[in-house]
Amino acid sequence: MRPKNLLGNLLLLACLFCGTAERAFAQSKATWISGATLHLGDGKVISSGLISFQNGKIGYIGTGAEIRIDRNAVDWIEATGLHLYPGALALQTVVGLNEIDAARPTRDYQEVGELNPHVRSLVAFNTDSKIIPTIRQNGILFVQAIPQGGLMPGTSSVFHLDGWNWEDAVIQADGALHLNFPELSGGNEQTTRALENIRKLERFFDEAALYCARPEGSFPVNLRFEAMRDVLSGKRKVFVRASYARTIRAALQFFHARQIKPVLCGATDAMMVVEEVKAKAAGVVVDRPQSLPMRAHENLNAALCRAVALHNQGVLTAISLDGSWEQRNLLFNAGNLRSCGITSELAYTFAALNPAKLLGLDSLIGQLKTGASASFFLSEGDPTEMKEAHLLRAWIMGKEITLDNVQQQLYQRYEKKYGLNPRP
Repeated sequence: MRPKNLLGNLLLLACLFCGTAERAFAQSKATWISGATLHLGDGKVISSGLISFQNGKIGYIGTGAEIRIDRNAVDWIEATGLHLYPGALALQTVVGLNEIDAARPTRDYQEVGELNPHVRSLVAFNTDSKIIPTIRQNGILFVQAIPQGGLMPGTSSVFHLDGWNWEDAVIQADGALHLNFPELSGGNEQTTRALENIRKLERFFDEAALYCARPEGSFPVNLRFEAMRDVLSGKRKVFVRASYARTIRAALQFFHARQIKPVLCGATDAMMVVEEVKAKAAGVVVDRPQSLPMRAHENLNAALCRAVALHNQGVLTAISLDGSWEQRNLLFNAGNLRSCGITSELAYTFAALNPAKLLGLDSLIGQLKTGASASFFLSEGDPTEMKEAHLLRAWIMGKEITLDNVQQQLYQRYEKKYGLNPRP
């Protein structure tokens, strides 16, 4: 066979195999899971419940008392004694954009320049990252991959963690613009620089508004300003990082003047200006909830309790962690919110339903309800409790995924070698 024909046949076979993998995504018949405790994600629980799904969507959820099912016509999974939870969503992460922190070629989350609304994490997302399987094992089934650096790093997208490529994995493309609002803290010199950067943002937004108001084609295309169209029209969400009370207030006034309700990120002093936050912000993302307090007089769990206090004030609040591989601890951090006086069910919403609401995706992910995505997992215990968390099976968009990963393989290898706590 001539080399040219051989190459063509190999490419054809590759395409056929890829097509087969995609077709396996659809179920041949409905799947029913019976007997598990269903944690709906909104704080409600159904003991010994019944849930069905087909074509990637949940078809039924309840006790099953009112229906009859021919078990021979469906895939039946008996899960008595287990717990079923909706998959968690990691906000503000560089999963898929970063592989090895110390290796610059594997870091693809930052571009040069201060104002980059046109930079998209979407096309840089690496579905083959070795980090992804390690966080899926702990119930993280979705991520918001964000760019970083500068005043305006770019736009983020939301991905499920079982894609062949970014086109296959994305569930919300270019959903949010990210902005690091200049911090108005410190000495006069730092405040002066911050005010200069705020004026730079004001000029950019004003120029973008003038550009977007003009008929298309009336002047040369400006990619930065083009990326602002959906922001200025309210179609794209804005996530703004601001910590100190003075900075939060300035950021809220900045966006209120432009009829935009931003999601505040960090927001260390949010409770100091909580009434303004309630009136002018779409919600708050409390990052690094186990970090040390910023001030010496604060309690060690100040960040955790800030998230709960904001929730109690009626602010839509979620939590997030920095980095990529660190996301495997997201649900454990959510579990620590119980130390501030809330239940495990409510704590879980800070890592699943509330992040989905902030992104406008709560009809699809973050909770168990009819018509939502069949993206959930079965666990032996509470996934927010480190001693109990042991995921057995998981599904993303109706497709069962493997929970195996390199770290698990190493654990099993040395567990067998040294005979430590053998697990059947």
